[in-house]
Amino acid sequence: MDESEVEKLRAALRAAERRADTAEQRADSAEQRVDTAEQRADTERQRADTERQRANTERQRADTAEQQIAKTSFPQFIQLCHEQFTVPLRVESNLALTTIGSITKPQAKKHPTNLRPWEDFPHMHQRVFDAAYNVLCKDGGRPLFPPRIALEVFGNLCGHPLTSEKDLESYDRFAVGMQVQEVLRQLLSSGDAQHLVNGCAGVEFSNYLNALQQGQAGASGRPRPSAIDPACVFRDSDGKRSLLLVREYKAAHKLSPEHLRAGLRPMDVRDEVVQRTTIPNDPAGKIQYHADRLVAAAVTQTFEYMIDNGLEYGSFTTGVAEVYLRVLEDDPATVYYYLTEPQLDVVPTDPNGFRYPFTAVSRLLGFCLMAMHSPVRSQSWRQSALKKLHLWVEDFEEILRQIPDDERHQSPHGSEYSSPQYPVDPRSPSLLRKRKLILERDDEHGAASFRSDSSSEDSGDTTSAMPETPTRGTTAKRKRTSTDNSSGLGATLSGASRQQQQQTRPYCTMKCLVGLRLRRSLDPACPNYAQHRLLPNTVVHEIGLNDLVDRVRCQLNADMDHNCDPLGIQGARGVLFRVTEVSHGYTFVAKGTIDELRQHLRHEGQVYQRLLPIQGSATPVYLGNIDLDHPYFYDVGVKIVHMVLMSWGGFSLYERSPAIDGSLLEREKQRSMREVSQLLVVHGDLRLPNMLWNDEAQRVLLIDFERAHLQPQKRKKGHHSDSEISPLRGLERQRRRDFAADHPLRLMQSTPPCT
Repeated sequence: MDESEVEKLRAALRAAERRADTAEQRADSAEQRVDTAEQRADTERQRADTERQRANTERQRADTAEQQIAKTSFPQFIQLCHEQFTVPLRVESNLALTTIGSITKPQAKKHPTNLRPWEDFPHMHQRVFDAAYNVLCKDGGRPLFPPRIALEVFGNLCGHPLTSEKDLESYDRFAVGMQVQEVLRQLLSSGDAQHLVNGCAGVEFSNYLNALQQGQAGASGRPRPSAIDPACVFRDSDGKRSLLLVREYKAAHKLSPEHLRAGLRPMDVRDEVVQRTTIPNDPAGKIQYHADRLVAAAVTQTFEYMIDNGLEYGSFTTGVAEVYLRVLEDDPATVYYYLTEPQLDVVPTDPNGFRYPFTAVSRLLGFCLMAMHSPVRSQSWRQSALKKLHLWVEDFEEILRQIPDDERHQSPHGSEYSSPQYPVDPRSPSLLRKRKLILERDDEHGAASFRSDSSSEDSGDTTSAMPETPTRGTTAKRKRTSTDNSSGLGATLSGASRQQQQQTRPYCTMKCLVGLRLRRSLDPACPNYAQHRLLPNTVVHEIGLNDLVDRVRCQLNADMDHNCDPLGIQGARGVLFRVTEVSHGYTFVAKGTIDELRQHLRHEGQVYQRLLPIQGSATPVYLGNIDLDHPYFYDVGVKIVHMVLMSWGGFSLYERSPAIDGSLLEREKQRSMREVSQLLVVHGDLRLPNMLWNDEAQRVLLIDFERAHLQPQKRKKGHHSDSEISPLRGLERQRRRDFAADHPLRLMQSTPPCT
């Protein structure tokens, strides 16, 4: 083989090797591309997994957010309130960081004679709670209540330890009171709950000081009393507000749960506490002695509010413990008690499920519903109760401070916590609902289904869960329990409500009352004209002004429940009543006030005497002032003891304007102010609320002269006939002649005795 052929073979070999290398390189590149593709595929798979995880996370977050902002059902709301507000509640244990002072000040306060356990409270409460549960959970329970996030946000504010009554007040107002209001608002808006709320149109928790109490400081020179504890009030359908129950605050670092457990026991308060003169020497006896006194003092203050305001129900709370009180109508000297401790009463691991009725919100909710069916007791009942009660006159604040700190924080014997029985009623709808849900879940796996229509236990029928209402046919048959009385769901309202049901007379005309004052002819236009004429041919008033005032005074001292209706109108120094003198039907207005402001209404009466010539034209007709032998209990801490009587003046220009030209109205204002000024009276408080429009006189009348200033009258020199004397003096002489003719032997007797 020649060289050329060899060279050709070598070239071919080299070419083959190059082709092999290229193929190998291509193969390597292909492998790299495959590897890259696999890596890219893995990356895409990882990215897809990541996206799926992110989507799941977002979905979970969205679901969580939706759950947070979605409204809650009644059971969810009750449980969240307990978990967010009650469970985190703490009481400051460091005494250096807490307030000092007494729990209550029971000096000269009416105390109960007996303390007795309220044994049927659990069953009474369970019945009304179940009735509310059925209404709010009808058709599975619609979400009606605030969302979880709102409760959680505000629940964070409950982490601050309670150091004072003010802290407790703020906590209880939001964590309990506002939540109860929310539940009641839903009940009131439900057509299925009208029998449960008993005609109530609205409920309000309010911590306020009545305007008359606010005026005490300036009137008496004494410091203004502190604001009263919140009172639960309700407005009935016609817009009139009346007190439902009182709820007070007692700081837990002053009144511990241990003291409440030991001190709330059956006892004769007067013998065992008030009149006790010896203090035990043994440590255990001394601790029990302190517990008895602390608890009796706390109960006494709430008890007095209940008696004064004619209430069957009242309560006080320390935040961690709540005490519910009841006073029966036929036994005002005995107060029944029931102690609850929501933090401990609601057991998280209860096999029967969450204890909905035992939360703080549920307890107060049921208590309010019970109170809605309790009659407001009459003024005569309150006066009768006062005669059966004794006063506790003692400086309790000093006694409390004398208790050594180490003794105050020692637990008395028998103060261990005892869990209440649960369930109170195995047929409670909250328990049946839980069983129904469990059985429905089991049915998905082939288990038997619980049919809600097979039993009336969960049918939404609220009447079966209602507290018993005695009727004439059943009252005699039913055995009387420890606290059973005529109160109950469906009971007829009495007391203040009875007053509202009375037929009220229209007001007498001002012309009628001017004629009465001057012993002139009757006014045929007076709506009570026929009642003024006991004798058929009478054309003049049969009684005089002073006789009328005496009759009204004696009438009110004998009976304040009839013919004396509060109008719900009040100012800083007086409240208005509609008063009817029963023998002749004279009907007019009485402006009543408390003892500390009595002198202001007496001064107003003196001002009206000066304004005698323009009464009935520029001012109402003044009839007289009276003192009451017994106080009229008007509001919490407000006892009316003095009244000024006058004609009905009309409606306030502050509330609405009459249907007349504005310029004419302004001229009438100026006219009345000018006439008052001409009689040397400086009103001192000329505002629209103190101006009335009177349709009868077609005039603007000025009222509320308790701040008015009387300028000295100047006597003219020389001798003048009666016609030249000021109209005031002439009419005053006429009034005195009328009075002397009417009562010749009693001219100087201002308050003759009632016969």
